[in-house]
Amino acid sequence: MEIRKITPLVLLKNWWYHSPGFGKCARCDASWAWKKVGDVKYSDTGSMFPVCADCQNALEPIELYAYCEKLAQFWETLPLFDGEIRKSKKTVLQGVRKTLGINE
Repeated sequence: MEIRKITPLVLLKNWWYHSPGFGKCARCDASWAWKKVGDVKYSDTGSMFPVCADCQNALEPIELYAYCEKLAQFWETLPLFDGEIRKSKKTVLQGVRKTLGINE
């Protein structure tokens, strides 16, 4: 596990982004001020899903996909999700499966 050095910038970042699922890993609840951010790709150039590198490395690809799918389903319940975002959810999750090497 990587321990990050505490600097004024890290403290400011932690204060600014301290909200559930935005400033921390949605799986282990650790703040980005203390953990390295993971990188769940859905395409060659795009990535999303709040997961720390430790959680990402601890999960098998199929478990990581299930985590992403569950999180995407939760996001879909938020009022900010409109029709276009709902359509893209399927495409994003297909991309996650592809980059993780999971066959349909």
